[in-house]
Amino acid sequence: MAKSKKELFSDKIIVNLTKAGKKGIFVKELGDRCRVKANDKNQFKKEISDLIHIGKIVSFKGKIFSSKALGVFSAKVERLNKTFGFVRREDNEEEVFVAGKFLKGAMVGDTVLVKPLKTAKDSPEGEVLSIIEEGFSTFTGVIVKDGVLISVIPDQFAKFPIMLRSNDEIDYKVGDKVLAKLTYRGNSHRDHKAEVVEVYGDAQLAATCAQALLEQSNVRMEFPAEAIEEAHKLEKKGISESETASRLDLRAENIFTIDGADSMDLDDAVSISKMGDVYQLSVHIADVSHYVRYGSALDGEAFERGTSVYYANKVVPMLPKELSNGICSLNPNEDRLSFSALLTIDSGGKLLDFDFKKSVICSRVKGVYSEINDILSREESEEIKQKYAGLYDHIFLMKELADKLIKNRVNRGAPEIETTESKIKVIDGVASDIEPRIRGEAERIIEEFMLLANEAAATLAKTQEIPFVYRVHENPTPEKIEGLRKTMGLLGLDTSKLKDGQNPMELAAILRQAEDTPFFVIVNRTVLRSMAK
Repeated sequence: MAKSKKELFSDKIIVNLTKAGKKGIFVKELGDRCRVKANDKNQFKKEISDLIHIGKIVSFKGKIFSSKALGVFSAKVERLNKTFGFVRREDNEEEVFVAGKFLKGAMVGDTVLVKPLKTAKDSPEGEVLSIIEEGFSTFTGVIVKDGVLISVIPDQFAKFPIMLRSNDEIDYKVGDKVLAKLTYRGNSHRDHKAEVVEVYGDAQLAATCAQALLEQSNVRMEFPAEAIEEAHKLEKKGISESETASRLDLRAENIFTIDGADSMDLDDAVSISKMGDVYQLSVHIADVSHYVRYGSALDGEAFERGTSVYYANKVVPMLPKELSNGICSLNPNEDRLSFSALLTIDSGGKLLDFDFKKSVICSRVKGVYSEINDILSREESEEIKQKYAGLYDHIFLMKELADKLIKNRVNRGAPEIETTESKIKVIDGVASDIEPRIRGEAERIIEEFMLLANEAAATLAKTQEIPFVYRVHENPTPEKIEGLRKTMGLLGLDTSKLKDGQNPMELAAILRQAEDTPFFVIVNRTVLRSMAK
């Protein structure tokens, strides 16, 4: 098939610029070399523009160059500061520093063409030659005033104020959290202009900031009508007798959930018993797949969302509340369809057998981590005693088994890396404090039981050759191991057994050396950072 005129021009342009190398060619001279006729000049110039736009060629200091000849590369703008920024190469993911004067007004999310710069520094630096494709144009930020000038400082977009154009249709004031849109791009950041398109309210309020963050992250707040209609029908239908008759009936068992006091949906529960030296542990999860069928509106919406989003003291659920807080939440004293992992464990904490069954359960109580921890430490109140009446033996049996599982994991050499999650304390809509989430005995118990259930599921998938997604921890790189070895040596720890491609036992040994020392936090963090993501 004969090439189009556009393709022929493209080929000629690339060939001639490749021959010119780093010298480049003026546009008129390039047209002469490509033998462009008078009536084809507009199409020729358009093809040059198109090739510049996709990054194959570049216009620089009045001449046209082959991108390959100049060694330029395409990259994404990652982050910006007042006087510099960083871009990430699209070919090898390398991060490159770009001074502010060389950014050409590029913003986070833009795809740019970058020329490498020779410097005395070890880290790579570059200069933006052109913006190939503009990224997002809307962003959230806070209204500020400098003299008589009103600007908006982006939350994530950049670290400098962007001038605002007046918008009589939107009423905003200094200190407001807003959604703004870039309406004009200059050749430098100080020339950009934006206008406010939505006002969230006082930037000091947690709810306002959360709303802005959700908007910026494109989190879907509302459910489509089809998904809501499906959810209403499922809630109204409830659980039929024919469905419970086809499942393993565990409603007579002492099953209960254990979550944080602020948990908004209850999706897993546990139960335990012991016969002789053998434990029977069951982990139950809400059978969401019974309600969210493949190809349904609920399935499509859940696929788009991917997960529930938890923020401050609220949640944007993956499923409508009729499911997430209703029929798919293991609320106490309500029959629920579930999927149960039935695990048999010997006296030493070794998994002997397992099975998975569709079941129907009825949770006895909504357990709370802090309350279980009080029971285990014998510090519970009378109110807690009454709430958990009849479950005390089960709670202490759970601790007995979890202790054995933890001991086995330590003996296998699993590193006990301490990590601390944070929670935001909100009072009257204002974030008043950030506190560490306390990880007590109850939290560790549930973690161990979920790990065991996951191991059983993975074993089943492997033995029956079921396609499965696994999380694999690669060995740390030699560079990271060497850095860890040096740091630990400076702290006086023995690293003689720490080799490249080491197994977890060696990291566990380092952590044990640092226990009860003032620098445990440093060691714990350094070991964590040495591991592959």
